[in-house]
Amino acid sequence: MIYPFQCGNCGRYIEVYRTASDSGLPEQCSDCGEWMDRVWTVPMVSVVADPYYNEGLGIKVTGKNSIKDHINMVHDTTGREIVEVGNEKANVKKKKSDYNFTNTEIKDMHAMLSD
Repeated sequence: MIYPFQCGNCGRYIEVYRTASDSGLPEQCSDCGEWMDRVWTVPMVSVVADPYYNEGLGIKVTGKNSIKDHINMVHDTTGREIVEVGNEKANVKKKKSDYNFTNTEIKDMHAMLSD
């Protein structure tokens, strides 16, 4: 990653390539010898995603909303429900325990076992 530094004494600005683990190390100015201050900047991220053809839906997908819109349209017109694999709601049923102890009972048992 590239980390910018600026000297508070002479104003020199440099950008130093470092690993993330070395990001906190100080940098010394090569002009005046003073320690430089790290310049905190906002990272710029640019993601360009091309649309792709979804074989399962039979449509060109341009984003997550286009998938949702198509699924809602199919459900409204045909009554079928389409669920994306991996996005279906999980039906997790918690098994009810045979033992229902209160906090006080648990503390008492813990005290008995630790003695």
